[in-house]
Amino acid sequence: MEIVIDRIVDLEVMETKSVPFAVVRQNDANAYYGQEALIQSGRDGEREQKFLITYKNGVEIARKLLADRAVRAPQDEIRNFGTKIEIVERVEGRASWYAYRDCMCAAHPFYDKGRFVRVTATNSGKSVIVQINDRGPDQSIHPDRVIDLDAVVYRELAPLGSGTIAVKTELLR
Repeated sequence: MEIVIDRIVDLEVMETKSVPFAVVRQNDANAYYGQEALIQSGRDGEREQKFLITYKNGVEIARKLLADRAVRAPQDEIRNFGTKIEIVERVEGRASWYAYRDCMCAAHPFYDKGRFVRVTATNSGKSVIVQINDRGPDQSIHPDRVIDLDAVVYRELAPLGSGTIAVKTELLR
């Protein structure tokens, strides 16, 4: 006959938990599209939780929440996002696509990287706003192409199988 002794211990434990802050994006009609301004920094909140933890031979087997109180509420981070559209230049031509980064981005032969361009499919009227992050298309090879769209963007305007589509591009301020 074997006798087994299990050690059972109940402990009250206080734990502090971080409560993440939310990021609130507000539209700002006075700021140009793509401009973002931090209005208020976010700060995590804090909670204290008291538990009754039961251990059997040093291994936790049960946990019961006894008390839960907010020590500090989180402070939201507030960011203004510009929505004002002012067109600097309009160009019509053809758009092609390439698989780059699955982003709302595009390649343009000479627009500065980081600039925003509204691209409208002339057949459907669908439009998207993209950020220039690459160079292309090579106009010495494809003089009719005015922009290379990431595949994600192109799919919003037309099926990838269409190859190229007629578009109007508008460079935003």
